[in-house]
Amino acid sequence: MLTPRVKRLLALAAVLLGLLSVGSRIRFSLSVHGVTNDFTQDYVAARAWSDGKDPYELTSVLVKRYLHTRASNFDIDPYNQRTPHPPAMIGLLRMVSWMPYNAARLTWLFVMSAITAFGFGLLAHQLGAKRNVAWVVAIGSLAIPVVQTDLTYGQSNGLLAMLLIVSWLALRKDADRTAGISLGVATALKLFPIFMVLPLIRLRRTRALIWHLATFAVISVISGAAVGGSRTSEFVRHVSPDNFRFWRGAPFNLSILSVPYRWLTRSIWRPTGPDLPLLSFVIVAALALCLVAAPLLTPARLTQDVFWEAIPFMLLAVPTLWEYYLVLMVPVAFLIFKRIADGEERVRWFMMIALALSLIGLFPGLPPALRTSAVVQVLGFSWAMYGLVVLAIASFAGRKDAANVSKNYRTFG
Repeated sequence: MLTPRVKRLLALAAVLLGLLSVGSRIRFSLSVHGVTNDFTQDYVAARAWSDGKDPYELTSVLVKRYLHTRASNFDIDPYNQRTPHPPAMIGLLRMVSWMPYNAARLTWLFVMSAITAFGFGLLAHQLGAKRNVAWVVAIGSLAIPVVQTDLTYGQSNGLLAMLLIVSWLALRKDADRTAGISLGVATALKLFPIFMVLPLIRLRRTRALIWHLATFAVISVISGAAVGGSRTSEFVRHVSPDNFRFWRGAPFNLSILSVPYRWLTRSIWRPTGPDLPLLSFVIVAALALCLVAAPLLTPARLTQDVFWEAIPFMLLAVPTLWEYYLVLMVPVAFLIFKRIADGEERVRWFMMIALALSLIGLFPGLPPALRTSAVVQVLGFSWAMYGLVVLAIASFAGRKDAANVSKNYRTFG
């Protein structure tokens, strides 16, 4: 057992690591490389929208217009790159786009840090942590590698995590409207949380499901109308598909759906080799079907909770899965650690390693992604994906007489 003094020292270390992590993001954001992040493309798109111009104009054009520099928002910048995010996300960025770039970037950093910490602290408290311990967990969680990456790139996955946490807590209190609205907002911002309709179906939470889809539809229609019908149509018909076609085979795309495209089609990443797009599509469709079926069938061996058990499957099914999306695995880790602490689950080291890989993301020091070798792809870029795959398999592994996977919910049967 740890002594009180050791516990205090560990708590102090966690808080300092969290604060230093945010501090290092401040320094990076103001450096010459600070503009090379995902925040840039949405910032300039929001600026264009504010000026009555097309937010889905080429990012390179908008960057030159609003930042007056040759800054690129990616190290690898496709000539036709446009923000891949829906109008609702660009609308969210309008809250800071009226500021100069550096001020907007730091404001976004602080807001997302606060939201991320609040969400994880709230979850820790609801799982039984005392208030002061929850505060330590909240701030310390900002030092988790994938959270740091999320903040570095000016992303918003901490916000998505908080919305999922709010939805889960609402479901446990039979507040289906709140649960559905929270999921609907998340889906309007990033689209892929639409996957969470599957645990709602599994739980027979019809009211939450309706509120989820209705909220998503209303926000999407309003934001799409605000952007303009033709521009929204351009996003649906061209911007999003073009973005997927370019990035689907990227070595740092951690989606399992990217694997067939990476090895069986030609791209800027692998310009030689087989080019079998039809075979790739068939394999991807089969994988996608399995990932959709899994949340409806899993015994939820990891968490004993079908809501959070859907997360690894959802992430593997995102067509372009970047490492900062793995922030959504942090709540899953909390539930696993809670079960271990309560004696409901033994420590399975393969599961701990897989979980660690999913929270680390890409290892530092990897070589440039363009035309990387097959060995580097398999043994370098793909470890986080392997971690998710192991956790997805572990969701089905174990005793057949596992406890009720939907404890505290209304379920089938």
